[in-house]
Amino acid sequence: KFNELNVTLRQIGVDDEKSFIDERIAIGEKLLAKEYQPLLIQFAKRGVPATLRNKVYKKIFNIDMTPRDSEYFESLNEHFK
Repeated sequence: KFNELNVTLRQIGVDDEKSFIDERIAIGEKLLAKEYQPLLIQFAKRGVPATLRNKVYKKIFNIDMTPRDSEYFESLNEHFK
């Protein structure tokens, strides 16, 4: 059922060897360029490198933040400090 958690498969957060992370970054960037959500979901099952998390999860959850959204969020942060 959870094949991605098999101990024979490497995972981000467990196998943090630089060459593995670099490989995952390269794959992630290619998938982001394709903009095909199901592939990104499969990719995320084995971990998303920290440098790509923002972009990958925005695509997976179909989040499109405009500059106005960011400004509103910042104003809420300031208001509730």
